[in-house]
Amino acid sequence: MQPRRVNFHTLGCKLNFSESSTLAREFERGGFVRVAPTAEADICVINSCSVTEHADKKCRNLIRKLHRRNPAAIIAVTGCYAQLKPQEIAGIEGVDIVLSNNDKGALFKRVVELSGKGRAQVYSCDTASLTSFFAAFSSGDRTRAFLKVQDGCDYCCSYCTIHYARGGSRNQPIADLVAEARQIAAGGQKVTCFAACAGVYVIGECLSRLTKGNVSSLMFASAIFLFGFWLNILPDNVTSAPGLAAAMSNFGVGLPSSMEGPMASFTSGHRRFTAWAITWEQVCQ
Repeated sequence: MQPRRVNFHTLGCKLNFSESSTLAREFERGGFVRVAPTAEADICVINSCSVTEHADKKCRNLIRKLHRRNPAAIIAVTGCYAQLKPQEIAGIEGVDIVLSNNDKGALFKRVVELSGKGRAQVYSCDTASLTSFFAAFSSGDRTRAFLKVQDGCDYCCSYCTIHYARGGSRNQPIADLVAEARQIAAGGQKVTCFAACAGVYVIGECLSRLTKGNVSSLMFASAIFLFGFWLNILPDNVTSAPGLAAAMSNFGVGLPSSMEGPMASFTSGHRRFTAWAITWEQVCQ
């Protein structure tokens, strides 16, 4: 008997990418064979995005495409679009199961319990119930590993779906983060830390460790890159952190583009963004 095949389709941010990679490893441990997104599969997992209406539409089109190409495959949808509009997704032909972001960690268990295709099962929750933390990191997909260190956001900005799709800010304990990063580094990969609202966690907690002399506890990887936080959350005494100078060559930060400096422009869809990457040495000047 041939092992069942599963493929993954990830839309949106690097958090989703790290989560999909973690789910894929769970399926592989369960005896499944991971195949390419374009290959025929018994199970298709979609990790959705809902940052814009275009992202929602892209997910709907993907579901219909997968169902046309492989009508017998079980289609499971999770992620931010599934969190915000589960019934809308459940109504699309071909969908068998929809899981909220709170239930994402149980996706493997829920999918293998399905007896076959049928009426879509929906596991949903409201924003206030988004309290679990799905620990995740990518592995083997690229030369640099994406490590999830935080999820959610406490700022309910009217133009942003993050708080409503991922809940309030919550994070993984530093000890667990360090253990996961050591595991990644042992495989020879560089580590990029990603978060939905990195300022609250990475700066508020991680750097507080640095200012207490724990730089060495994070010096296990060849490089760590902190992505997307606000400078106004930097601790006042970060520049005097013991051992920080030795870590400067190993750390980098990605900053918002709203300040002057050497910026690199790039285009995503119809919107234009700018990114600015600097080193810790520049931050501490």
